[in-house]
Amino acid sequence: MRISNEQDFDDSPLAQGFWSLHITGVILLAGAGIVAAQVIWEQTVETWTKGPQMILFTFIHGPGAVLLLSLPVLLIWIIAGFGLIVLARIRKRKIHRFTFAALGLAVLMLVVVSLPEAFWQRLLISQMAGSPHAADLMVYAA
Repeated sequence: MRISNEQDFDDSPLAQGFWSLHITGVILLAGAGIVAAQVIWEQTVETWTKGPQMILFTFIHGPGAVLLLSLPVLLIWIIAGFGLIVLARIRKRKIHRFTFAALGLAVLMLVVVSLPEAFWQRLLISQMAGSPHAADLMVYAA
């Protein structure tokens, strides 16, 4: 047990880099999460209830278009995050679990957004086959 009046706060530039990484990451993940949710919604529920969709068409032509910038910036953020992790490993610094969780979630967001529409069609074929727009979906998939 250690008793100290000093703060256990690491004010090195590397630690400050991780905190700025966390703050920007949370903001970018929120934007990317909204875009990912919209993409999944349009590729699944809206497709089998309303027929084939132009994915993100209404999203792009509305106020949410700014959120699309979060995806390429998130990719840059992931590269910077991995760079800071490598730098911290070289300097034998402790890396917080939140950093790994945020980077993993960011990679997952980009993977989900980049999944082709055919993936969702194959995954949810039973809902799409029972849809009133099944014929349109079959022609669209052909």
